[in-house]
Amino acid sequence: MATESPLYNAEDNGSSVTDQTDSSYSLISTGNGVSNSAAYALAPASASESFQITGIFIPASNATLEFSSKLGFSTATQTVSVQVNTDSGASWTDIYTQIGADTNSAIDSTFISRSVSLANYADQLISLRINYRYSGLHYVGTNSSVSFLVDNLSFTNTRKVVAETIQSIGSSTRFSVTPESNKSYVLAARPVMWTGYPASDWGALFELSASSSTNTVMTETIPTQSGEVTKNPKEGGSSGYLHYFLLQISAPLTTAVSVDYQTQDPTAPTGDIATAGQDYEFTSGTATIPIGATQFAIPVRILGDSTPENSESFTMSISNPQGGIFPEGVRTITATHTIIDDD
Repeated sequence: MATESPLYNAEDNGSSVTDQTDSSYSLISTGNGVSNSAAYALAPASASESFQITGIFIPASNATLEFSSKLGFSTATQTVSVQVNTDSGASWTDIYTQIGADTNSAIDSTFISRSVSLANYADQLISLRINYRYSGLHYVGTNSSVSFLVDNLSFTNTRKVVAETIQSIGSSTRFSVTPESNKSYVLAARPVMWTGYPASDWGALFELSASSSTNTVMTETIPTQSGEVTKNPKEGGSSGYLHYFLLQISAPLTTAVSVDYQTQDPTAPTGDIATAGQDYEFTSGTATIPIGATQFAIPVRILGDSTPENSESFTMSISNPQGGIFPEGVRTITATHTIIDDD
């Protein structure tokens, strides 16, 4: 992964974007960008025209997409949008729109700086594209006066995946990863119900940095419903593995929902207490269920060993709900899982 700070503009002749436009015109409009530079141009040549910023990105909670744009002559049925994807291109969601107007004049007389928040997609694998579409009466042509011009796209507080590997595990419940030395990785999983099943959103990310090439991380299958949660994980070998708590809401909402989460050693155990740093890796952060989704799987690394011992319990607590509420009088919700010794 790498921190994403480069400027995306048309001076590279489109090498940093994927052209999804009609072949009747060029995506690159020379001399029509900011300061008379080149710009990306989307014209109403078909009902939907797009270009995609090449790569997969991981926004932080304060991430934004910045760009300058100018919309020419357009009607109220023509819409510009920035769209985000979380399922490998199967579906796209608008996160910014600009709608034309029946004014018989250009909508923007000059380039305007825009800023689009990516906060609802924090710590997720996303792709982004710019789209221009119409649904009725519209201007025709491909020249700059009826086009949407975009220039100088950039990200703040966002990382980019520099290489991607997808591993199919079939019916297995675990997979292994052997990272290369001195590189940073994120691991994620998603369900495939059957061959040809539409792509699903990737689950929660687990970050991994390797100081040597001998580290191997195992992981359970990421649960997508409560019945798939393993509440009594086995300890595993000396390398340990990823175990999951499932945060779930009853139905999708129109706004993102987030909570703070944190593992802890139980204060009133029914058995032996698991110890953070010895039996499991202390984990904390903010979990966000995006718009339209119903769950978020929180990964916790179980630290295995070869010493016979009693089974030990630890808890996950969630608090500070944003975009939703807990039941009346409830400030913190906890779940307890027990690590089963298998030595």
